[in-house]
Amino acid sequence: MPYGKGKKYGSHVNARANGFLSNWQVSGILSLRSGFPITITALDKSGTTSRGARANCIGPSDGNHAVGLGAFWFNTSVFSQPTSGFGSCGNNTVVGPGLREFDLGVQKQFPVTESKRFEFRAEFINLTNTPIFNAPSRSVTSTTFGEITGSQGARNIQFGLKFYF
Repeated sequence: MPYGKGKKYGSHVNARANGFLSNWQVSGILSLRSGFPITITALDKSGTTSRGARANCIGPSDGNHAVGLGAFWFNTSVFSQPTSGFGSCGNNTVVGPGLREFDLGVQKQFPVTESKRFEFRAEFINLTNTPIFNAPSRSVTSTTFGEITGSQGARNIQFGLKFYF
C-alpha cells in the first residue's frame, strides 16, 4: 500500500507511525463458479449391467434450490425408476450448487536492518464463511434423493511470522 516514508501518502509521518502504518500489502481472490452438471441415476433394468443407468424423465427438472434435510435442490417428482430397459433422462439434466468464495491476505514487513526483516502474514480462506454445498443425492432409489446433506470449506484463518536474514 502506498503509505509511509518515500511513498505517495504519509511520507512526513513520525518514525513510530511510519513503523506501524507502512509496508503493508493486501491481496484477495474472488472465486465465482456455476454448479456442475448432474446426471440422475437409477437401478439398471436393461439387463446389460450398465454402470451409468439413468432414470426416466417425466417433465422439466426446474428446481427450487433449497438446502437441508427434507428440502430439495430440484423437483424430484419428475424423475422415476424405469420399469424395464434404459431410462429416458439424458446426461447432465440438473445443475448442482455453485461456489462463491472470497480469500484475503494481509502482509506487513518490519525492517530491522537493511538486510534483516520480519514478515507477518494473516490469510483468511473463505473470509465470509459462505457455505460450499456438496452435490445433491442423484439416485432415484436413495432416501435422500434431491437433498443436499453436506458442505465443505468452512472459514480457515492462518497466521505466520518469518525472519529474513
